[in-house]
Amino acid sequence: MATKETNPKGSGSGTKAKPCPPGGHKLKPDHPATDEELKDRINRASGAGDEAKKFEAKAARHNQNGILRREGSLKRDPKSPGDRSAVSGGTKAEEVGLRCEVCGQRVDGELDHVTEEKDGSVNAVECKTGAFPGLDQDQIERNTRQMERLRNLSENGTGVMYKVPKGTDAGPILKLAKQVGLVITKIIPV
Repeated sequence: MATKETNPKGSGSGTKAKPCPPGGHKLKPDHPATDEELKDRINRASGAGDEAKKFEAKAARHNQNGILRREGSLKRDPKSPGDRSAVSGGTKAEEVGLRCEVCGQRVDGELDHVTEEKDGSVNAVECKTGAFPGLDQDQIERNTRQMERLRNLSENGTGVMYKVPKGTDAGPILKLAKQVGLVITKIIPV
């Protein structure tokens, strides 16, 4: 899996860790700091003019308990001080990103939101509206790279869930997932 590495952070030990070789990252969700309540973040997203963002807000409302559970766990984790968001916002700084837990580098890509089940299992949630994997080659390549990053998350213990509008044919999502070796935990119509 080739990913572009951005925003090197280092290992947290005061020295920068050596970057992983291409395809060698061990990705985990990277939650941004927040000072807003979840309902306010979702309401702000649902007022956006973009239909995809409105659907992401609807899916986040559907997963509200799991998102709050995840944010509560992050708040209790001494490695992530302060309030952390499990829902991507409208700016780059508000995105739930992807960070390698080996070298500390943040890689391109973002997660729509992250949930935590009662058993403690964590799921990255991707919301899809419209044609999948895309209407043109650029969209198809972007969705393929995204699934490769999600596969890495899955291989490292984070489940992957897709939310789609009711009536959506999930076949194309499952077909591309199979091609890239991604195991999808659930596809849920909302």
